[in-house]
Amino acid sequence: MRKTYYLLFTALVSAILILPLQGLAQDDNVIVVPWLDGNNVAINSLYEAIVSDTTETGERANPDRIYQLEQGGFY
Repeated sequence: MRKTYYLLFTALVSAILILPLQGLAQDDNVIVVPWLDGNNVAINSLYEAIVSDTTETGERANPDRIYQLEQGGFY
C-alpha cells in the first residue's frame, strides 16, 4: 500500500513540475500574423511573415514555428 501511495505522489509531483514548463517553451514558437495594416487589409501578410522568418540561405529559422492567423481575418 505504501508503494502505491509513493508512486502516486511521485507521478503527481512530476506532473505539477513538468506541465507548466511545456507551455512556456511553446510561446516562443508562435507568431501571430496580423491581417490589418492600420485600417487597411494587409497585402500578402502571411507570405511576408513566412519570408521574414527565414535565414539568408532561405531555410526556415525555426522549423517548429507556428503561424497563428487572427480569427475573422482576410489572408
